[in-house]
Amino acid sequence: MTLKPVTPACISIVCCLLLLIPGANAQPSARINSGPIPEAPSRPPELAVGQPLDPFRCEREFIYQGERIQCDTMIRQDGERLRPIIREVPEAVAELDQYQRNRRNIRSAAYIGTAGILVMIAGSLLGRVNRETSSFTRNFVTYGGLTLTAGTVLYGISTLQSNEAHLGNAVRIYNEHRPNRPIELQFTTDVSF
Repeated sequence: MTLKPVTPACISIVCCLLLLIPGANAQPSARINSGPIPEAPSRPPELAVGQPLDPFRCEREFIYQGERIQCDTMIRQDGERLRPIIREVPEAVAELDQYQRNRRNIRSAAYIGTAGILVMIAGSLLGRVNRETSSFTRNFVTYGGLTLTAGTVLYGISTLQSNEAHLGNAVRIYNEHRPNRPIELQFTTDVSF
């Protein structure tokens, strides 16, 4: 099939049809004049946002020179807000450093425990995916992951129980060296499970 050239008669027929279509020859208007342009866009009224009645967080406070102070920073339970007060007593600072070091170790143990869970899951899937895998290998991997997880949980619990004593020791040592400006903890450093 060959295309025929467009003749002037065809062009005039198309133009006439376009004139008959409503709105085809209308000029685009820049803007419908409905009044002055507002300075700022309108918006619905703001909703009142209230504070939660009982936020879930563990606030540990101490009293120093009649002032109630948060013990921990906003990031984690680290006792770091005690440091500016106890910095004059090196033994107390050493106890606080040990407390923070143990908290980091507990966090690392949680990562290792998670890896143990993943190894345990991989071991149980190993036998289902690959039927040729021996039951010894599958059991070794599964129970190895379980043992790793259980060990890190026990380590974390025992370290957590003994670690809170370092925070109490830091305050006790400071109070022994500065009896005229004591720190009074408003929480217990005992951990019970």
